[in-house]
Order: sequence, then C-alpha cells, then structure tokens
Amino acid sequence: MTSLYELTQEMLKLQTELDECVQEDGSIDAPDELIGKYISFDTLSEDKVEGVIRFIENLEIESTTRKAEYQALTKAIDKHRIAARTAENKIARLKQFVLWHMTTIGKPEIKTATHKIKICTNGGNPSVNIPSGPIDFKFWPEGLYEMVPTPDTDAIRDAAAAGKPLPPGVEVVRGQHIRIS
Repeated sequence: MTSLYELTQEMLKLQTELDECVQEDGSIDAPDELIGKYISFDTLSEDKVEGVIRFIENLEIESTTRKAEYQALTKAIDKHRIAARTAENKIARLKQFVLWHMTTIGKPEIKTATHKIKICTNGGNPSVNIPSGPIDFKFWPEGLYEMVPTPDTDAIRDAAAAGKPLPPGVEVVRGQHIRIS
C-alpha cells in the first residue's frame, strides 16, 4: 500500500515529466501511459485524502466524547476540590483567630489537658510585601530590582508590516490550516 507522502513524491515526478511534454503551442505530447499513470495516481491520492479526512472526523468525535467525559469528571472533582479548599480556609482562619486571641491577650502559650498551643516565629526567609498596582522604579535604590527585557510582539508585527528590519532569527509568519466541509 502506498502512503500519501509516497504518492505526493511520485505525482511530483510525473508532473515534471508531463511539464517536459508541453509543446510551445501549449499542447501536451505525452505518452498515453504517462497520462494514464498520472490520472490513476491522482484518483488514488484523492482516495487517500478521503481516508485521512475520515480518520480526522473519527478523531474529532473521539475528542468531543473525551472532552464531555472530562467535563463531567472535572465537575465532580471540582466539588471535592472546593470542599477541601473550604476546609483548608476554615483551618487557616481558625488558626489566625487563635493567634490573634493569644497575641491580643499577651499569652504566648496555652496548655490544656490535650494540647499545647504556642506562638512561634516562622522560619526561612521573611516575606516581602510589595503593593499591587504599577510600580515607579525611579524611587527605588539601584540593586533592589531587576529589569527583564521582553519582546513586544505587537511592535514586532507593526515593524514587519512597515517593512522595517527585524532582529536576527525573528520572523512574522501566518499559519495555514485546512477547512473540511
């Protein structure tokens, strides 16, 4: 069985041979065997393409089915994830409440019959709180920030459209796809 790739290669060879048989007046003086071979390959390639399209359609059905199953499972998982997150949030709020209580009354340690609760300082590096929103780095001392350059894709597209040179290795391309109807 011949693959679509092999058919493509063979048809390109046949097209080259047929191009060589074109006369100056535009007529084709090619052996019937060559024309017949090209026509049979053309029909075979159409059948191959039809098979690929059918395979694509089957994959689309499989994809749709799996997405539906995934959404159903995700919905069930989300319920459990939400319940777990709710419990974790309650735990954090209650611990924060107990910490606030102990700090407010000035009691660093509480001993009960079953538990010992103690205020502790977190280990590791201390947290750095930076206000949200735009930051004006001109007021920051040098060395406390990093400036990381990132490509501006909109500016690159505009420069390419205006015919300006682009940096080495950068290109603006528009992809292609097939539409099956």
